[in-house]
Amino acid sequence: MATAPNFDGVWGTAPGLLALLTESNPQFQIHGLNALHQIIENEWPQIADNLQLIEELAANPNFIDRENAALLASKTYYHLGKLKKAVHYAILADSTFDSSSNDEFTRTVIAQTMKQYIRILNDLDYANRIGEDFKTKLSKIVDGILHNLILQKNYTQCLCLSIETRFDVYVKLSLQHQPSLVTQAIALAVNTVSDSKYRQSLLKTFVDFASDNCDKFQLSQLHHALRDPLRVAELLITLKNSSDSDNWLLAYQIAFELAENASQKFRQDVITNLNLEFRENETKEAIVKNLENILQRKILLDLYLQFLFKNNKTDIHIIVALKETLDNTKMLVHSSVIAAYSFMFAGTGDDNFYRNNTAWFSNGRKWAQFITIAAVGAIHIGHLKAALQVLQPFLSRGTPQYALGGGLYALGLIYANYSWEQKVLDIVLHAMENTSSFVIKHGGCLALGLIAMGSQNLKYYEHARGILMDESPEAGEAAGYAIGMIMLGCGPCQQLDELYTTASTSVHEKVTRGGAMGLALMMYGKEEQSETLIQNLLNCRIPLMRESAAWVTALAYVGTASNTALQRLLHLAVSDVNPDVRRAAVIGVGFVLSRSAKEVPSMVDLLAKSYHPHVRSGAALALGIACAGTGMQEAIAILEPLLEDLEDFVKQSAMIAMAMVLQQQSDTAVPYAKTFRKYLMKMINKKRNDLQVFGLCLAYGVLNAGGRNVVISCNSLRGENSVLATVGLALFCNYFYWQPLALMLPLAFHPTAVIGLDKNLQLPNWPILSKGNRKLYANPPSFESEKEVVTLQKAAQLSITKRFDGLRKKDAEEVESETADENQEPEEDEQDFDILDNPSRVTINQLKGINLKFCNDYRPITGEVFHGFVMLKEIDKQDDEEEEDDE
Repeated sequence: MATAPNFDGVWGTAPGLLALLTESNPQFQIHGLNALHQIIENEWPQIADNLQLIEELAANPNFIDRENAALLASKTYYHLGKLKKAVHYAILADSTFDSSSNDEFTRTVIAQTMKQYIRILNDLDYANRIGEDFKTKLSKIVDGILHNLILQKNYTQCLCLSIETRFDVYVKLSLQHQPSLVTQAIALAVNTVSDSKYRQSLLKTFVDFASDNCDKFQLSQLHHALRDPLRVAELLITLKNSSDSDNWLLAYQIAFELAENASQKFRQDVITNLNLEFRENETKEAIVKNLENILQRKILLDLYLQFLFKNNKTDIHIIVALKETLDNTKMLVHSSVIAAYSFMFAGTGDDNFYRNNTAWFSNGRKWAQFITIAAVGAIHIGHLKAALQVLQPFLSRGTPQYALGGGLYALGLIYANYSWEQKVLDIVLHAMENTSSFVIKHGGCLALGLIAMGSQNLKYYEHARGILMDESPEAGEAAGYAIGMIMLGCGPCQQLDELYTTASTSVHEKVTRGGAMGLALMMYGKEEQSETLIQNLLNCRIPLMRESAAWVTALAYVGTASNTALQRLLHLAVSDVNPDVRRAAVIGVGFVLSRSAKEVPSMVDLLAKSYHPHVRSGAALALGIACAGTGMQEAIAILEPLLEDLEDFVKQSAMIAMAMVLQQQSDTAVPYAKTFRKYLMKMINKKRNDLQVFGLCLAYGVLNAGGRNVVISCNSLRGENSVLATVGLALFCNYFYWQPLALMLPLAFHPTAVIGLDKNLQLPNWPILSKGNRKLYANPPSFESEKEVVTLQKAAQLSITKRFDGLRKKDAEEVESETADENQEPEEDEQDFDILDNPSRVTINQLKGINLKFCNDYRPITGEVFHGFVMLKEIDKQDDEEEEDDE
């Protein structure tokens, strides 16, 4: 029997073969198609000229080889570069398309098929347009692709694609064949899956695999992501009951991580479950007490306070210059300097300047006095042991209302996110219940919200709601903020509906504003669950409620980089008729992209050049929020022109944002840091209005925040979203309307500290080696050294005096040159390494150069060094030597 001729690579056969497709005999048509498949690599241009003929065969339901025709059409469109059409006909080719093939055509079509299928999952309108039949065929191809990957034992690629295409069957199959992939699977789910429901479903799937194939630290993070305090408590109990002391250290490390990032309610639930386990156990004190203290943040706050106090490098001359140069008779200016002072010393507990200048500090009147007293709380944030003693003069009976209100606010700042001290809560509640002063109620509500943040305690909610329903706008605004903080992240519920009704029907703008922001806080982290509320807010005619829609979007999707959220915010930023709504929408971009800082400059670049000043102001703050402490050149380039903006409030936002970006950036690492300090120094002596002064003072405060030992971020320095920091930053951004809210910013300060602890939670001798020149991480020069010095004219000298001085100088230089070689040593700053004590200040960029093995006595229990608390295990000398031999 004769074999069919091989047409592969033979030029000039296409016209004849294409002619066969016009024949009425199906056998001739089939032969033509098969032959064209063999020569398409070389003769696709001629085949493309007759593409319509091939498409007709593919669409003919009576043609028995229409799938083969569809495959030929797909290959032709592939060569033409029309990949969507290539995918379309590959799908029509059905089983004729071999997804297991490894040629370039197949790989390209598979990639485009996956892309199209993922778009169907994420774009409902597109999914509805293409129809169910097409979706079914597309799904069949995707299924075949994943099945082939399993057969090829390419489990990693199958896992990634099955997560992205939501084929749960293949997710499980990949993990069953290679359980060690669960670590990668968790990271993929957390960082790439935008649909919160599907993400939670995936994480639940991973739990069983993770129990045996993950380290316990990551397992705890998985349980936290699933909001399962019971599982976290069980894990801590298992570790703590272990005979291996390394497991005790790991339990402490998990507890510190939760103390940094988890909500107060979650931590309280973990503590409750721990106590239930040991309720009849007399050894509870020894086993659980340390874990309790860590989860309640007692140990964390105390150690951070010690670190910030010891390493405080704030230049007091800056505050002196602001105090003596600016017109402090104006209350806004006075409050601005106070805010700068509180930022510089926030968390250090060092209030000596305040105590030495009480006369000047007491110049504040009414709300300026309120801010002055509250600023003391910012300085003592986390100073739980001394809080009541420090604030006693402002909380005693008979204290004037503005001082008492400020004292309550200060108490809230000190005890923020810590509601385990009932005595403190009783002081706040008693003060609010026994007064008719709206100032005291205002300070009390802010304090109650801060202390009970995220507790979702209905008793405290009712207290705040009672004040919200009063006729006092000032107290009602603070009550709205308080409700949002207390019920933080509660999502859709009766309390949310009540606040929405009050905010949308109130005749007082302040009440509406407080309630509108409270709604955003209640939807914190709720992602898709917030959509119904957002649509209701967007349809509201009240601008403050539409502004709330922007804030709800920002906080519900904080750190997710959600396309849905970004598209909504960008649309609001350019379309809403109200300037405040537009500004809030642009600021929201910074929150949504807070974990994707590199994407923000390109996202807001055009907005920063908008004709609308409120949009420019919002773009500046969005950059500051997302890019704080990065020294990112792209962000600096956008902010620099805004420092010379014609609108004062835009210039104000730009100064604050630039200071955020340049936090802890040395002149060597980011040369513009010096330029910006010179700009601020000129602003001190320049004629300016109060808005510019406010921006100037806050910029100085941010640059020197926490004694130059902190950076601002919505996230912990390990990248996890921080409840306290996000709330602090969101409320700070509302200083436009109410200046006391500026004092919320220190809640977002994260100490750039590496604090090593041993099994007794003590600070061992653990020196660490930091690679890199210390100039890269150095603090800026002193304020006095950078001031412009006025040079006086030189006094006249006799010629003989000049000659004598010249000879004396020459002799001194000769002596100095003779001894220079003997005494010359390399400058300390020129070393390419630095040895740091425990605890130590380590900037974000510096962390990359930390050497784990410099100290032979201790190693981190997790095997890595990160900012915050690092539990250390003692190294057995013999084991250490064996490890070195293996290397």
